[in-house]
Amino acid sequence: MIRNLSGRRTITKRGVGGVLDTGTGSYINVRDVIVPRTGVIQGSGSIHCSGTLSNSGTIQPSVQLVVNPPTNQVCPGPGVAERIPTLGNEMLLALAMLLLGLAGQAMRAQVSQRRHSREANK
Repeated sequence: MIRNLSGRRTITKRGVGGVLDTGTGSYINVRDVIVPRTGVIQGSGSIHCSGTLSNSGTIQPSVQLVVNPPTNQVCPGPGVAERIPTLGNEMLLALAMLLLGLAGQAMRAQVSQRRHSREANK
């Protein structure tokens, strides 16, 4: 689920394969909106679109779809596609090892506390 609870976001293309919750915010300068049959757009926000709208899914009536005229200077057309940052396999492995190490430290601390409390009670 993608959420935009309030405020404004500028994006050039939006494909929704899951759930897009606009909240009370706005998506502005959207070039194309693509909603496949598994997609849902919900919330009470707005999407300002100057490209194409392809809807095979569900767009709740409370979402405002604002179509900008084709001569919209605010959104002159598609720019360079932005890549969404993700973690590579090596970084996921490093993160998992770090979490495993932290969990091991926490377990050792609990065992140490139990030992000390048993020795103090003798």
